[in-house]
Amino acid sequence: MIRFEKPPGATGAYEFTAGRLWKVTIPKGEWRDVVLATDPGDATNLAVVSNNPSVSPRFPPMKLGGTSWSTTYGIFGENGGYTNLDVKVKVPGNEDPNTWPFITAIQVFVDDSKAASTSGGSVTLRYRSRPPVVNGGDYNWPTEFVLQNADRSTNGFIVQKVMIGFESADSSVPSEHVHYWEAWRVMYGRVFQGLSKTLLSAGDAAKSTGTRGSRGTEWHRFEAKFMPDYTEPEKWSTGVVKEAGPLPATSAQPPGWSSIGTARRAITVDFDNTTTPPTSNVTFLMENY
Repeated sequence: MIRFEKPPGATGAYEFTAGRLWKVTIPKGEWRDVVLATDPGDATNLAVVSNNPSVSPRFPPMKLGGTSWSTTYGIFGENGGYTNLDVKVKVPGNEDPNTWPFITAIQVFVDDSKAASTSGGSVTLRYRSRPPVVNGGDYNWPTEFVLQNADRSTNGFIVQKVMIGFESADSSVPSEHVHYWEAWRVMYGRVFQGLSKTLLSAGDAAKSTGTRGSRGTEWHRFEAKFMPDYTEPEKWSTGVVKEAGPLPATSAQPPGWSSIGTARRAITVDFDNTTTPPTSNVTFLMENY
């Protein structure tokens, strides 16, 4: 079954009929999130579309494959009134969403009787990380971006400088270093995935992989800031800096960038993957310093 759901912990503004979500009410200038979920085998070429581009996602990334999944979409209440948020099956080679097979929908109502208030404070970026998972020289340290005092007038990009290093303990294995800048869109106070205007960001992660058979020190350093009304990442390419994955990224320092005022986080791991079992020691772990 393919269905919309209320996000965990959300309260109010969600109405149900026969146990299924059918209506979401959004005060003008505020956000509401919905979760599109499927059972195993149902997640094939799905797209979320709407007849009102100002209130809902148009063409968010499709999920392919045969396993169950769920994706959270942010809906911004811009224009008052009603619209539908439809789930359809995108037909390969057909770019007309009006002709795609319909699956399910929810009704979205933007209540303009009381507009959202603004915070009036300066916007500050902070990291909120979870504990790292470390296995030898491989590690995963996930985080999310927190925009303090953000409101519906907060627009621009989060720009993050990434520095990655491997200091080899073997003379026959070269050390490696790379640095680049990557970005996440901020729209109406919410953080989106890369250049997307529909898919909310799931955060970021410091990941080290492929250290099997080596020994030395692996490290990540991050500097990030919110840059209001910034548009430079619109010009950056995706897929060019492999470490950035699908995010827009550049290896050249972008115009307007400075490390002054950035939030920082860092991890350093000494490891030996030539032993059984592999050994590791987290020698440095810090954020928001």
